[in-house]
Amino acid sequence: MKKIYLWPAQGFGDAICLNALIRNICNEYDIVSLFCSEHFFKSIKWMFRDVKNLSFIKVPYPSHPVWEDHIRSFILQNNLKVYELTEAGKIKSSGGVLEGDSVVKLGIHHDLGQFCRSIPEGSKNLDHSLDALPTEPSNFRASSLSASAANSIGS
Repeated sequence: MKKIYLWPAQGFGDAICLNALIRNICNEYDIVSLFCSEHFFKSIKWMFRDVKNLSFIKVPYPSHPVWEDHIRSFILQNNLKVYELTEAGKIKSSGGVLEGDSVVKLGIHHDLGQFCRSIPEGSKNLDHSLDALPTEPSNFRASSLSASAANSIGS
């Protein structure tokens, strides 16, 4: 039986971002266990309610170091091999197999942080509000509408 543990970042948004990846991994393994912050446990469990081979390991989250310590302790107690997501991907894509009862660390925060640092400074949404986002295509001009088209839009 193929079993794997998944170690995501602790936030609910991270779980949403990883939803498709986790489902894909569940299709490849017989048993998948997901470390899950107790704070978001009900929501994450509900999100994956249709995935029958996915179980959850509730982890306390009073702080990030405590979260990490609980997971590391579990890994040591169960003598599990830990793979970073990119390392696991390279092994799998080259036809290799991960060691049985492994943990894959789904650390998108590292990759995402590196991606964000690669965006040119002038193109970042610095005020983090929807007002800073463009609302019209750059080639669209309200003045280019005919009067009849403008009137039909307004009514």
